[in-house]
Order: sequence, then structure tokens, then C-alpha cells
Amino acid sequence: MIRMVFFIIVLLFNNNVNGQNLIQNSSFETFKRESNFFNFNALMYWYKPSLASTDFQTNLHHWKDNYYYSHSGKSCMGIIFKSNYDYSEYGTNKLFKKLEKDSLYCLSMFVCLGNASTVSIKGVDALFSSKRIKVFTLKNLSYKYKPDLKLGDSYITNKKKWIKISGIYKAKGGEKYLTIGNFTKTDSVIFPKLLSQSKIYEGYLLIDDVSLIPIHDSSQCDCNIKRISIETIESDSMSEGDRKRVISAEGTILSLNNLYFDTDSYEIKPESFEELNKLYNLLVSRPELKITVNGYTDNTGSYKHNLRLSQQRAKAVVDYLIRKGIEKERLKYIGYGEDNPIRTNETEEGRAANRRIEVEFIR
Repeated sequence: MIRMVFFIIVLLFNNNVNGQNLIQNSSFETFKRESNFFNFNALMYWYKPSLASTDFQTNLHHWKDNYYYSHSGKSCMGIIFKSNYDYSEYGTNKLFKKLEKDSLYCLSMFVCLGNASTVSIKGVDALFSSKRIKVFTLKNLSYKYKPDLKLGDSYITNKKKWIKISGIYKAKGGEKYLTIGNFTKTDSVIFPKLLSQSKIYEGYLLIDDVSLIPIHDSSQCDCNIKRISIETIESDSMSEGDRKRVISAEGTILSLNNLYFDTDSYEIKPESFEELNKLYNLLVSRPELKITVNGYTDNTGSYKHNLRLSQQRAKAVVDYLIRKGIEKERLKYIGYGEDNPIRTNETEEGRAANRRIEVEFIR
């Protein structure tokens, strides 16, 4: 009996360790000096790797116009990704323990664009190191380091909504520190179009609830958005088990690749019916499925107009499915307008990719 109790205790301990978040002070709530609200070095287990002034934001004490409630708790980190001059900010965390060679880890965090940001940002870089980074410069560190991992596959444009980004890292062994920021050249990270009329070119990002968890395989990590097509689901090469896993996986997005509207219209063109009928057949074959239809536009025109048009187009898809016989209780629709672009809006190809309808499975 004693031996069995001991075995259960050991098993529970191991499960706890395997699922443990290796980021210390992951939500930026523990600090040395309560009165020092903006000093990032006041945070426990977090450091500034360079001379750049990384921000420690709180819900009540915030820097300039970068006020927004944290994702959880009262605090978060704020960093300038890049500005007109060669300047970037970073945050380094001392991990709970060293990483094990060839082991897999799921790194995730919640991000939100700061109110003072005049540009949008594509992805967050992560650098793992065995020693704490100390560089006496204000410049972007891409000249000295290359990132081990990039989190996020679309532009961060929303200043009101926190989104989760994540990725998988295979450890070299012995890494004790994680540094977050921009280790990439500006043009490939920051969306070039200004979000406001300001002449200041500055990307500012809020980061909260950072997590680094040991995993056994990639299926245990929600690695950003996984966009698939109806053809992929219908493929004969995909087993029924794999098909179920793909549909039920967190973050899976179904892209409707052959859906067409006239310019500035939400009337579905006849050549779209084949694609919509495939979606209809999927819903008929799987009556347990519920979906949200998400509409997006490019940034041509006003923000309010694009938001309304994206809502109308998403609703048009839902209305089509209802007319075909799908119960309306299984269907929702949301319009995001020009938010969350997946390509740059500076080219026609990019704008065409951003004008899209996607289906998200409700869980």
C-alpha cells in the first residue's frame, strides 16, 4: 500500500513537471519595487538585454498613449519593435530550468498592438541562449543575433484585442534564457502602411502571459493558425482519424479559395457555388459541426466601410448555407474588415489574398 501511494505521488510529480511553464513571472505580476512602475528591471526574473528602455506596463500606470488592460492580472511588457531610427526593445527571461537537448517545447504568448503604434507588426522573434545576453547598444539586434523561432503568421493590427501566438522549439541543450523581440530586418516584420496620420514610424507591442511548456510531439502545441482547404479534408489520402483530428484541432481555419464577389459587393458570384456546395456537403456529412464564417477585406476604402462589407459577405455565405438546409443554430458570422491581413496590402497580390472568407470550427 505504501509503495503504491509513493508511485502515485511520483507519477503526479512527473506529470506536473512535464506540463510546467518554464517562464518565471510569466504574466509580469511579481516585481521588486511596487512604486517603480516603468522600470523593467524592477520585474523579477526579467531583464533588459540592451540599453533600450523596455517598458513595464500596468493597468493603472502606463507609458504615454500605450494604455490598455493587460491580458490577465494587472501588468504586461511593452516593447518598441522598430522606429524611424534604428532602435528596438527586448525582454529576457531567466527560465525555471535549463532546456534538455533535442526536447520539444511549446512557446506561446498573448500580444496586442499598443495604442501609440503607427504601424502593424508581423510576428515576434524568440532567441534562446545558455548565457544572459548583454549588449551595450540601442540598436536593433539583428546585426548580432538570428532568432531561433518566429511566432505568428499574420500581421498584428488590432489595438483592442489580445491574440495568442505560438510555435515549437527543439532545444540544443543547456538554454537557460529566452529573449523576446525583433531580431529581423524591419521590412520583413513591420507593415509599411501607417495606421495613423503620424509621421512617426514606430511599432509598439504589448506582451503578456508568456508560456514555455515541454511537449512530446507537435500535436500538443497550438502553433498559430493552420489554414487548410476543403480539398485537403476531402482527399482520399487522408484517413478518417486524421480528418477528425484536423477539424477538431485548435486553430484550424478552413480557407474558401474559390469564393468570388464583385468589387464593393456582397452578392456571391455563380462561380462560387461549387466551393460553397463542398462546404455544405461537409456540414451535412458531419452534423456535429458548428462553424463561424469570418469575412476580411483589404485596406482600400474607409475602415468602417470595410468592416460592414466583410460582415455582409460573411452573412451572405451563412444565408446560402441556410437556404440549402443547414440549421442556422450551427452557423455564425463575423466581419473583421481590414484587420488581420495575411499579406501586405502594398501589392495587388497581397490585397487579393487579404480579401477572403474563412471558416472557423466552433468547439
